[in-house]
Order: sequence, then C-alpha cells, then structure tokens
Amino acid sequence: MTYYLYNSLFIITFYSIFKKLNIILKYLSIIINLTMVKAFICKNCSKEFSSNSGLWYHSKKCGKKECKVHKCPHCPYTTSGPKCTLQNHIYSKHTKEEERPFQCIYCERGFAQKSHLHKHMKKEHGLEIPEKKDRNIIEYHIKILNNEPISDKTKSRINLYKKNPIIKADQISNYIFWYTKKLKSSHLHYDSKKGYINFIGKTKSEL
Repeated sequence: MTYYLYNSLFIITFYSIFKKLNIILKYLSIIINLTMVKAFICKNCSKEFSSNSGLWYHSKKCGKKECKVHKCPHCPYTTSGPKCTLQNHIYSKHTKEEERPFQCIYCERGFAQKSHLHKHMKKEHGLEIPEKKDRNIIEYHIKILNNEPISDKTKSRINLYKKNPIIKADQISNYIFWYTKKLKSSHLHYDSKKGYINFIGKTKSEL
C-alpha cells in the first residue's frame, strides 16, 4: 500500500514540475522572439522577420505577382492574359483572312480560332462538327511476357493478370494482390516498364 502511495506522489510531483517547465520554456521562446534582431523585411508590406525562411513563407501569400502585359505591335491593344490571347488578336485584327490559321474548305473565309471556324461551318454550310473522341480508358488488355519477376509482391500481381487478362478501368481498385494491396494503373505501367507485361488501354471507340 505504501509503495503505491509513494508511486502516486512521485507521478503527481513529476507532472507538476514538467508542467511548470513547459510554461517557462513557452515564455522564454516569446522573450527570445521579441529580443531577436529582425533583419529580413518583406518588400511588399515591410513586415519584419527574424529568419529568411519566415520571410519566404510569408512572401508566398503576401501581395500578388506583377502581371506580364502583352502589347500588340500593330495597335495600342494590350492584354495581361496568356500570350495566345494577343496572338488571336493579331490574327483577327491585323492578318488577312487568307493568311489566318483556320481556313474554311468550302469558301474563302479564314479565322483566328478553331471555334470560330466551327461556328461558321455550322451557320453558313450547315455542317455539324464531330465531337472530340473520348480518350478515357475503359479497359486494360494485358499480355504476360517471359520476363519473370523476383519479388513475391510482383509475382502476386502477375498471377492476378494471368487470371484477369482484361481489367475494366473503373473497377481496377477492386482487384486485390499480395493479401490486401489494391491494384492501380501505376502498377500496370511499372510492370510494363520492367518487361513483365504488355498492356493496351482501350477507349470506348476502340472496343
């Protein structure tokens, strides 16, 4: 009984000392921060920092980068957007139609942007522009090669491929190898790079 009493008293005493030390260290850190010479100053807001790293983290959020302004060489037009915006302006305002990048094959009209050509062909020639092909992978078709892996984990994946030579992309995480590991598309790329398999990712139009 006496042992447990002494043990409890020791724990309580140690905890109170530790708590006091923690408070002292906290106040010491505040005093050090106040007394340190702050030699690093932000150019945007003049805020001072005691370390270069502190200034670097602050500068990531402070102020905004100056926008680069693109000027037209033919007129007073300027833009702070991407350079292609200026290029589109030059094509549409300062370039002859026959020299513009997107030409109509049914008439002599030329356009600065592909979307404008598509609108023209639909309106003037009654042609519907086919939609872009869906490039999303639907299925992975896997072929096992003769190169044998060394690690048991990779061997487990190869056995999975042997049982499932066709894997649907939206269900790939349902395939488990090496006890609890979920299959990812990155595993296919890794195994292909190492020469264990060949695979083809097929889109909807290719099936």
